[in-house]
Amino acid sequence: MLIVDRIENNMAVCIDSISGKTLDIPVSAFSQDIKEGVVVKKIKSLYEIDYNATENRRKAMRDKLNSLFGK
Repeated sequence: MLIVDRIENNMAVCIDSISGKTLDIPVSAFSQDIKEGVVVKKIKSLYEIDYNATENRRKAMRDKLNSLFGK
């Protein structure tokens, strides 16, 4: 799973969630507009947002924060 960490100079700096390695991908390689925090997957020669994985990741982070702060 690749997660967009940030966008710099028309490059999406992505982090592989398994290896922790970073990968610079040109913004033009994405089929949609992207932003920090989205999960992307490669489909043929383009990268696409994985909306289900993005929402699941956000929910898991929200749940973790709530458990830390007692909400």
